[in-house]
Amino acid sequence: MACVETLKAELAAIDRQDRAYWQTEKPKRHEKFRYLVRQARRRAIVAELTAMMQKTEMLRSKSAEEKT
Repeated sequence: MACVETLKAELAAIDRQDRAYWQTEKPKRHEKFRYLVRQARRRAIVAELTAMMQKTEMLRSKSAEEKT
């Protein structure tokens, strides 16, 4: 579960940085690049969290089936 908390914290950090980016009137080239890199990382984190949730749900359903 520590991994989930780490991923959630990373998502929160990305959100904070993105808010700052969108408040910038004329972002420079390196700021735009960082934004795009963060969006790619965001997609990867969301995919990883989704996979973890699906795996957890699958394990729960298996254990429920074994109990019956």
